[in-house]
Amino acid sequence: MENIVPREKWLYNDRGMMNWMGWILADHSAYLESEQKHQQINPVKPEMTIAEINRLLQSNWQQRMAITIQLNVIRQDWYAPAVTGTVVDFNDECTYLQLTDGALKAVKVQTIRNVSLADRTKWWLYDDSI
Repeated sequence: MENIVPREKWLYNDRGMMNWMGWILADHSAYLESEQKHQQINPVKPEMTIAEINRLLQSNWQQRMAITIQLNVIRQDWYAPAVTGTVVDFNDECTYLQLTDGALKAVKVQTIRNVSLADRTKWWLYDDSI
């Protein structure tokens, strides 16, 4: 048995699928941004020594600055995407990063190719009118 209530007796104005269009667009935009990030060709950065890597990890851990780590891992003829985050803890064998999305990631020091400061600004934050 179907209970159909006339539109004039509804308690609120239901816009139907129009409510969901904003959500669909936002999800689609986030998906496209993540896919674009994964498909970017990572430029090869110079390989650093373990001593240089440990020194940079130590200084960035003390200053709580965001860093980008390029791993010495090759997938499909390209280096794996860089990992960006803040150093939470590290020792001689492993570095623990808090990623930009809040997740924690452990990275072995032996697999690190390069460490650099992360560029945390988005392109739309720049104002050329100033």
